[in-house]
Amino acid sequence: MVRLRLWCWICNENYKVENVVGLVLFSTFIRSAAIRNKNAIKTKKAKLVQANVNKLPFENKQFDRVFSIHTIYFWESIFVTLSETYRVMKHGGFFVITLCEGKNNVVWKI
Repeated sequence: MVRLRLWCWICNENYKVENVVGLVLFSTFIRSAAIRNKNAIKTKKAKLVQANVNKLPFENKQFDRVFSIHTIYFWESIFVTLSETYRVMKHGGFFVITLCEGKNNVVWKI
């Protein structure tokens, strides 16, 4: 099973699957995620890729699961990102989007 995490600068190494790909937009986040996930990367359980969610650098139908954790606020075009996500997901796969409604009475407008 191959899983894709969009903008994965907050990945952790407690992977229960064999193959996780973390997609990161900025090189600063790649360095941070590489440090945080060094053991998973070393054992080939995780791979980090720097790219934009509007043009995913993956083949069609490559991933079983896609997770977006607190990233939707940064997408330039929700429709393009959803289309790209659909393109890289295998038939029967699923896509999970999480978001924050704000803290301390702060509301994030999407």
